[in-house]
Amino acid sequence: LGVLPWTFFASGLTSSIQSLTSQRDLVTKVYFPQQILPLTSIASAFFDFLVASVVLVGLVAYFHVTSDWSFAFHPALLMLPLVVAVQVLLMVGLGLWLALGNLWYRDVKYLFSVGIQMWMFLTNVLYPLPTDGSAALRWLTTLNPMVPIISAYRDIVIHGRLPEAVPFLTALGVSVVLAASGWTMYRAMEGRFAERV
Repeated sequence: LGVLPWTFFASGLTSSIQSLTSQRDLVTKVYFPQQILPLTSIASAFFDFLVASVVLVGLVAYFHVTSDWSFAFHPALLMLPLVVAVQVLLMVGLGLWLALGNLWYRDVKYLFSVGIQMWMFLTNVLYPLPTDGSAALRWLTTLNPMVPIISAYRDIVIHGRLPEAVPFLTALGVSVVLAASGWTMYRAMEGRFAERV
């Protein structure tokens, strides 16, 4: 279950990182709130995520009818939109910062393409978190805001329980700080975008 939210995360950030540099004519000739450019990249990835989620729900319903496997609706599923919202907020914050960074230093997109692959392996996308890992591993996963988000998807959809409060609230806090600071930095630097593109 970690692959779908991770694909949403990676594709949204990958497209938002070049959102300013790839729209040179818009940035230099038209005045508009330029935060919209990274946000539309994330919105496009969100649409893909929704379509893939509908397909996944359809497959779950099909296998529920045609096999012994069963799926039950549980109240924890009502928290799923909140998990998606926290992930989107994290993506907005990171997308704003990455687009700004790539505007000033064009190598950011290349570093990110390598970094996102490493990040995937430091996140519980393909495997559950080890419970008996070293202190260093636990510390690394604590710093990674995607770990509690992916864990929350698994807890809600697979196990039918609410996610752990402290890690999830930490991810929410990191997401809010990144989004607010990215938005503020955009407002402060907006007048210099045209000369950097």
